Amino acid sequence: MKKPPFCPSSICPHHHSPPKGVKWFRRAGTYETDTFGTVQRFKCLTCGKGFSVQTFSLNYFAKKIVNYHQLVLMLKSASGIRDMGRDLRVSTGTIQNRLSRLSRQAIALHETITQSIALAEDLAADGFQSFAVSQYFPDNITTLVGKDSQYVYHFNYVTIRRNGRMTETQKQRREELEQLFLADRGGIEHAFYELAKVMGDLFFRSPKASLTLYTDEKKEYPRALKRIPLFADMAREGRFIHSTVSSHHARVPGGPLFSVDYIEREFRKDLSNHVRETVQFSRNVNDGIGRLFIYNLYHNCKKSYRINKAQWAETSHADVAGASRKVVDREFATIYSRRRFLSRLEISVNSFRVWLRQLETPLKKRGEYLPAYAMM
Repeated sequence: MKKPPFCPSSICPHHHSPPKGVKWFRRAGTYETDTFGTVQRFKCLTCGKGFSVQTFSLNYFAKKIVNYHQLVLMLKSASGIRDMGRDLRVSTGTIQNRLSRLSRQAIALHETITQSIALAEDLAADGFQSFAVSQYFPDNITTLVGKDSQYVYHFNYVTIRRNGRMTETQKQRREELEQLFLADRGGIEHAFYELAKVMGDLFFRSPKASLTLYTDEKKEYPRALKRIPLFADMAREGRFIHSTVSSHHARVPGGPLFSVDYIEREFRKDLSNHVRETVQFSRNVNDGIGRLFIYNLYHNCKKSYRINKAQWAETSHADVAGASRKVVDREFATIYSRRRFLSRLEISVNSFRVWLRQLETPLKKRGEYLPAYAMM
């Protein structure tokens, strides 16, 4: 890198838009590393911030090089953390660290690519249930998917209360654990409310005059939608339809909820911590959702829309949704090299929480570790 792209200090006027044709930095020597060799340093002439070439690298502050592409291939093939560590000959801690870096990259790319889409299809939403820490702490991951494209526009997480058939011993154990961590009884409604706000942002960028949302018959969904004036007004005008479908509907291609049923199947099939009756469940909520962001980016932008039809072989779900191919190619060209900065992004509330590891893990006593550079 002969010229830094911007000043990494978020309070510097050159952070978002460095001047063209004006020298705003100077070279400030070099330093030696065992992993990356000689590294060039710079200094901003305006704010005095010192930084280096490595500041803009995904491997910033790393002491070992790991093949990120291989890591993604293993992740989407249901490999566990220990399995990845054995194959790549690094510790599980190193694997977790690199997956955390990749998850922030995935969040940045997902938000940027989604913002390039002018919504041209109806949507479907549903809750996908798994668990983290223990089966006594099931979670609900609500997904918002394009009905035709199967592009995942948004998803969020909430821990819910365990229900269903239990023995008396299991009920007693649940009561004991609820003294330590109590799930929000209104969590599903609140999660859907946040998802519906994202849906409203998507509609603002859409040329569509009306929108239909397909869900199952969960009572929390209409309650959440009524709290958003945009959809209440659109519904009165006949421009928004919330179409509910029985959870016992036939899950076949072309069905109203096929897109979310398909996504749930892919999550179950490809991610080790969501396989039914898995022994590789998430021990930390933030790590689990971070891995889901990585997989989601792969699903949206790299997985073929159809594998049995030649005309769709080179087409991704993002292509069908109308994402800018120029934006997708530009972002993926540097996904494993150029580090994304939070201060230079516009991201949703849920993505912001995952980036800063603010999701609460049941029974976790220690605070979440977040490296200082992740907050830049």
